[in-house]
Amino acid sequence: MINTYVYDQNGKRTKDKKIIAGSAVGCYSTLIFVNNRPLIMIGKNKFVAYKNVVGVDCQLKHNAYIYSSKGNRRKYSGTLHNKGYVTVYGGKRKIKNSYYYSIGVGLFVKAGNVKVPVVKIPSGNGQAAPDAGSNETSTDTTVSVNVQ
Repeated sequence: MINTYVYDQNGKRTKDKKIIAGSAVGCYSTLIFVNNRPLIMIGKNKFVAYKNVVGVDCQLKHNAYIYSSKGNRRKYSGTLHNKGYVTVYGGKRKIKNSYYYSIGVGLFVKAGNVKVPVVKIPSGNGQAAPDAGSNETSTDTTVSVNVQ
């Protein structure tokens, strides 16, 4: 749901164009880990970062406004209320000396308003969770990844 680059199975960026936020991407169930970073397969030897495609549900610490990609408050988007949930994509992004999380295409909330959990990622084929630097795929286990 945010712009993302395409990587190969070794975690190196390919020469393919980046995938623009909001465009449809067909994902296979293959999930690999490169340097303890989860990547999802979108084609033959083409992967994208897990956190850029799959959203994480986060609870709001207090009321929050919605901001544009330029850091300006969107006056007609309303207010997200305390203890409500939003889906964030990717990591923090710095806009005008403040940090924001993406909640949609061109929509952001201030990072201080969001309580981000450690995410359990379901993975591959019954093997143990991969070690750092491993390219192994696993299915029945879960791996904790901090989204920040």
